[in-house]
Amino acid sequence: MTNFKYLDFWVNVILIVGFTAKSFTNLDDTILYGYFIVGGWQTISMVVHIINKKLLPISATRNAYHWVAGLSIAGMATVVYFVVLLFAAPFMAIFYTSLCGYEIYGLKKIRL
Repeated sequence: MTNFKYLDFWVNVILIVGFTAKSFTNLDDTILYGYFIVGGWQTISMVVHIINKKLLPISATRNAYHWVAGLSIAGMATVVYFVVLLFAAPFMAIFYTSLCGYEIYGLKKIRL
């Protein structure tokens, strides 16, 4: 699970930075692809964390984020909530990536 956390963190960083840079250089649909690719990766990551919570306990912050993200995904069916997510999703993605980084930092402290 530790290797997955490292992979998860760095894939998130690369995807967010890459799609942000690409969106500023290309004024096309790149930003929408970024929303769905980053969101898809983070959804897969959350499912892996839920499945493997026996190996490493899920923190209260991660648990709360899983609920918020799950409700956000369910609410995308409504147009109003979809528009709200257009503005909230980048902040959610950055928060999730920082949460992964914080968990890696915590794992390093446990090993010492």
